[in-house]
Amino acid sequence: MSKMLILFIVGLFLISSCNQKLPQNTECKTENDCAIGGCSNQICGQKDKIKDTITTCEYKEEYKCLKETSCLCINNKCQFEENKNYLSCLENIKR
Repeated sequence: MSKMLILFIVGLFLISSCNQKLPQNTECKTENDCAIGGCSNQICGQKDKIKDTITTCEYKEEYKCLKETSCLCINNKCQFEENKNYLSCLENIKR
């Protein structure tokens, strides 16, 4: 085989391997994959793992703001949505 043909084949291999999607570290695909847990309902996490999560039972003032939001699947991670009402509640606590 000529050197040019070998380089062409290697180049095709490299291009095809670069186009493959890397596996994502996905925690969720839909909102149904997420749930709220913790002693003060302050944790948003994977539904199948949250039931086994143990937290200390302390209460922080900002935890009351979590009632203003939802535990959602955002960018493949379970997290509380930082919506307008939630952020406003946090601002009121800081005052």
